[in-house]
Amino acid sequence: MSNFYTQRKTIFRGIDFTGVLAAILLNQNGTPVTIELPEIPSCHFIPELSCINPSSAKQIVSSYINYRFLLKCSSLCPHHFYPRKVLWLHDKAAPQKTLQLFDTLSDREREGCYLPVNLKKTQDFNKLASLFGAATLVTEHRFDANQAIIDLLLKARQQGVKIIVQPEKTISSVLRFIQNTKHAQIIIEHAWSYPNDIRYSNKNYTATLQAIENNTVLHIYRHNPHISPEALQHEVSLLLSKLQVPIPDKIPTIVQALFRPVENRIEKTSVNTLRKSFGRIKKELRKSGIVLPSASKLFSEHRQNQVTQAKFRELQSICDEKFDLAKQSNIEYQHFARLYYRYPGEIDNMIEKAYDMMNTTRNGKKIWEQIETMHLENIKSNFTLK
Repeated sequence: MSNFYTQRKTIFRGIDFTGVLAAILLNQNGTPVTIELPEIPSCHFIPELSCINPSSAKQIVSSYINYRFLLKCSSLCPHHFYPRKVLWLHDKAAPQKTLQLFDTLSDREREGCYLPVNLKKTQDFNKLASLFGAATLVTEHRFDANQAIIDLLLKARQQGVKIIVQPEKTISSVLRFIQNTKHAQIIIEHAWSYPNDIRYSNKNYTATLQAIENNTVLHIYRHNPHISPEALQHEVSLLLSKLQVPIPDKIPTIVQALFRPVENRIEKTSVNTLRKSFGRIKKELRKSGIVLPSASKLFSEHRQNQVTQAKFRELQSICDEKFDLAKQSNIEYQHFARLYYRYPGEIDNMIEKAYDMMNTTRNGKKIWEQIETMHLENIKSNFTLK
């Protein structure tokens, strides 16, 4: 959760990804900017899957605009926005014509285009065939928001933005915001049993489920403003049951949060609403007489970093090369890949430290967990409490 307020010098109170982006743009335009953080930014790895692919023809234009903005944002933190093949489950027939048109508009390469899936004939998914009417493999993006925000904050500091950490305080001049996106997440202690992450949508909500180490991360997005919390809770529980995922006790609390009105806050930006969040910040700044410069120049300077399928293949190739150097330290590929995408600039130093630590232990998992812990402590040292 975050909010911001403005005075003669622009001060952001709390921050999200688009908030840091706005701070950088103002600073580059000559406006003194301070970012006040109520606490040290979270380093937890709880990535979010995008839901960019449209479910109906009337969503194509908005989906395309959001997709283009997502790619532009990815150019600033390419390792934290990357494509994944997601199994999209449908109650009825899949919107194949809509997806085909969206792929054409998006100019996706062949491997990034949607692919119909016959659940009955697919061994990994055939047990879902009697539960869902259709399925498609679509390209979505995984967004590591926490690390992306930290990287962008450090870039902002390098460019002259003042960043301080101090406890939350009551500020009378806080700009007012009303949440537009209803989004909640929960980590479930359950080892994911499917080869792909999953997306499910109906008229009331969208859910995504993904594997994070030995857990399953569930994200819920409410669509229908008229559905009751009890009805939504029932639908989400039914979906988890179909996917053989245990229903956590926290589900009622998580669902209730989707119905709780919040003012004086900008909701933590969802990867699906980056453009809307950025536009909302721009609008509120304008009310205070502050014109937010266009992001076009900044995005243009980093355009070569946009995470297209081709760009991601380059990142994967580098990851594989680095793993060849690291694998003798007894680290599994999936563990290493997560570290590579989170800390690309530090991975060489991490590999070197891993081999040094093998002089005292051969436990690769323990070695790399200690290395990541040390790196996270170093990150936190950049945000000294004041």
